[in-house]
Amino acid sequence: MRNQTYINFAKFGPSAIFIKALLLLTTLFFVVYCHAQAPPYIVHGKFNIEKGNLDDSKIIVKKNGQQIKNISGQKSFEFELDIGYKYELIFQKQGYVTKRIEVNTNAPAERAEYGFQPFEFQVRLFKQMEGVNTIVFNQPVAKLGYNSELDDIDYDTDYTKSVLTQFQEIEEQLKEKMEQEEEEQNRAEAEAEAKRKAEEEAGKKAEAEALAAAEAAKKKAEAEAEAKRKAEEEARKKAEAEAEAKRKAEEEASKKAEAEVEAKRKTEEEAKRKAEAEANAAEKAKQQTEAEARKKAEAEVKAIEEARKKAEAETNKQATAEAKAQAQADEEARKRAEADASAEAKRLAVQQAEEEARRKAEAKASAEEQKKAAAAVKAEEDARTKAEAQAKLEEEARKKAEAKAEGDARKESEAQAKLEEEARKKAEAKLVEEERKKAAMQALTEKKAANEAAAAASEEERKRKNAEAKIALEERRKAEEQAKVEAEAKKKAAAQALAEKRAAEELSAKAAEEDRKRKLAKAQAELEAKRAAEAQAAAEAKAKRKAQGAAAAEEIRRQRAEAEAEERRKAEEKAQLHSEMEKKHQASMEEEARKKAELFAQAEQRQRDKEKAREEYAERKRKELERLRRQNFRKELTSSEYDRTEEFLEFPNKKITKITITQNQTQTVYKKVEHRWGGVFYFKSEVSIARSVFDLETK
Repeated sequence: MRNQTYINFAKFGPSAIFIKALLLLTTLFFVVYCHAQAPPYIVHGKFNIEKGNLDDSKIIVKKNGQQIKNISGQKSFEFELDIGYKYELIFQKQGYVTKRIEVNTNAPAERAEYGFQPFEFQVRLFKQMEGVNTIVFNQPVAKLGYNSELDDIDYDTDYTKSVLTQFQEIEEQLKEKMEQEEEEQNRAEAEAEAKRKAEEEAGKKAEAEALAAAEAAKKKAEAEAEAKRKAEEEARKKAEAEAEAKRKAEEEASKKAEAEVEAKRKTEEEAKRKAEAEANAAEKAKQQTEAEARKKAEAEVKAIEEARKKAEAETNKQATAEAKAQAQADEEARKRAEADASAEAKRLAVQQAEEEARRKAEAKASAEEQKKAAAAVKAEEDARTKAEAQAKLEEEARKKAEAKAEGDARKESEAQAKLEEEARKKAEAKLVEEERKKAAMQALTEKKAANEAAAAASEEERKRKNAEAKIALEERRKAEEQAKVEAEAKKKAAAQALAEKRAAEELSAKAAEEDRKRKLAKAQAELEAKRAAEAQAAAEAKAKRKAQGAAAAEEIRRQRAEAEAEERRKAEEKAQLHSEMEKKHQASMEEEARKKAELFAQAEQRQRDKEKAREEYAERKRKELERLRRQNFRKELTSSEYDRTEEFLEFPNKKITKITITQNQTQTVYKKVEHRWGGVFYFKSEVSIARSVFDLETK
């Protein structure tokens, strides 16, 4: 019983009707494509020239009478012939008998879609001999066509029987003529060889005589050359002696000139040393004079310094006496002033106490205002810290949610990838099983490529989403860090302003206190003026503090408003991003559902095709036995007599190892076919066999 899979489209929602229609169109297209694209019929074999080479030979292919190929002759050939046409293969070479093979690929469409067994034959051309009528070769030496009994393309046996005897007789005549021609050629070659040897002997004798004459001439020429060489040697020695004498004279003159130059150099060097010594002595005298002048100047400076110190000591002594007298006078004046100021001090004590109480009250009020401002700043800082902590908690929650979403997406992607990998492995296993069904294999390959492209696109989409999320997170983190830096800067600026303010106030208070102490002995009018100035300064400071407090409060309110606006903006962006992710997820789920539905439909179609192929394969196996019984007839035309031969054939899409074994005048052909995509198959007389059988019977 066949396994059947049903799909409940109701669970896919509103898009089920669309998916169902799409699957129906895809199935119809696949069926039409399979019927329209029947695999080609393959013919291949070997081409050779009897007692010759393939130079200038040709293979011409005609399709329905029109030439479609014209290639140079080659030892191995392979052609893919479309189904439904009449082909003619022509093998020719100048001076040799041309052979033709007719192949009719017309066959029932329902049979052609499964393909036919490749056909192999050998073609051998004989030389055109005078006196042998080869007009019979104007017709094909073999015809191939669809045989309904074998359910395959094979020899037209009726035609072959009618012409085989004629072809064999003509080939025998050609062989005999070729053998006669070869014997005559061998005889002519023997006569030519004898003539060549005689001519060679005569040539050797003439060569010996010429060598003797040449040797005598050579010896005479050598004697003359030797005499000439001796004369030249004598002339050369004489010229060398003259050149040597000239060289010695020149050398003596050169040495004399060098001696004169050396004497001149020594004289100049001596004068130079003398000048340098004089210059050094002058420099030394100059340095000594400068040293003595420097010592003299230092002595004068020392004398002047001692006189200055002595004058200063005398001046200090006189100033000390005058200062002592002045101090006594000042002390007496001070005592009188203290007596006079005692009463005034008592009077001012009351005023000072009042002033001190007023200043303390103002200081207390200022301290309270500062405390209130500090409390406000602290409260604002606490609020900001709390807001930052809350934002941090929200950010952590968001990161956890995003991490969870990313993990779920990754798990879903891994699960999908696992399903796709399992589907790919199953498809590959079925691809090996259904290799000989070329059209089905092509459909699976295209499906695999589509799945891989879809997976790659899905992976790219996931990476793009992750990249966008990371970019958004990075921008958000940078914005938060920037806000934090700005807040920190503002905080530092406020603290610095407060510290500067306090320092200014402390300096002002210290200056006022010093000024108060310094002006304690002054009149009441100056004290009142000082009080008025201090009161005005205090009022200005108070007004300044109030203004700064108001500005600080306004800045805090502004920052709070900006923070709230930023939070609202972030919340809106987050909501928008969540909505977009939901839409993309929904679209992805719908796309996955569509792909799964397509996979289910394709799997069901492959199962039906597989069942049909099994039924047809059993029938083809039965007919294959009948084909084997006709194999001996085919060997009469294509076989070569070998005990065991091994051949290697290279094609663009496969490699064939062919082993031919002849035993007791019975020939068996084994083949090992290695496809570029990895499949390896074994055949015995065009029937598929196991590798173990192939290895056992071909060793």
